[in-house]
Amino acid sequence: MGQIDVTAYLPLVKSVAMRMAARLPRNVDLDDLVGAGALGLLNAARQFDESRGVPFDRYAEIRIRGSIIDELRTMDQTSRTVRRQSTELGNLIDNLSHNLGRKPTSDETALALGVSLSQYQGMLAKNTPVHVIGFDDLGPKGDDGRAFSSAYLEDTSALPPDIEVGQKEAAAQLARLVDQLTARQRQVVTFYYFEGMNFKEIAGFLGVTEGRVSQLHTAAVGRLKTIMSGLAL
Repeated sequence: MGQIDVTAYLPLVKSVAMRMAARLPRNVDLDDLVGAGALGLLNAARQFDESRGVPFDRYAEIRIRGSIIDELRTMDQTSRTVRRQSTELGNLIDNLSHNLGRKPTSDETALALGVSLSQYQGMLAKNTPVHVIGFDDLGPKGDDGRAFSSAYLEDTSALPPDIEVGQKEAAAQLARLVDQLTARQRQVVTFYYFEGMNFKEIAGFLGVTEGRVSQLHTAAVGRLKTIMSGLAL
């Protein structure tokens, strides 16, 4: 194939990064994903083997995705402190709700934390999903101090909050489980379930037989079931 002009594939990097960013929290910086994807593109250009019969754009997209996923895992390591703070904030909200007999307002929560309202709002922005703001914090209020019910219009296109949170938690749990597989098993699971590749395509990419891919897939699924069974005990 000769030397690959990686600049011609930079739009692919941005396209992949934007598709992945659409499923991530808004605090994830798109530029960080694009930068990680660009490194994946460079690695793809260096390691591409035309003899495997996989088109470069297909191979490059896989490497770009992989590089972005690695970057997200690095971000996840650094966000553990944020998640701990989120738990502590949730506990504080629960305690205030118990003491007040209602959900605390943002001002009350900020006061309990010993921070300004703007600082508290910044904390909320870093801790998603957010579920600690009461209705009394939103919209205009009438003479009796109650918010107008018309301020709370349902977004019929949005998932119910409990379902959305459940999906995010399930995805995070699945990612942690997949990390416990062997490197080859992780590749097969990622390519098959997340990249939409069939066993033949995976075999060509990895340089093994379809039978070997099937064995790896079976072993990976069995391992995941074993881990999940242990968690359910």
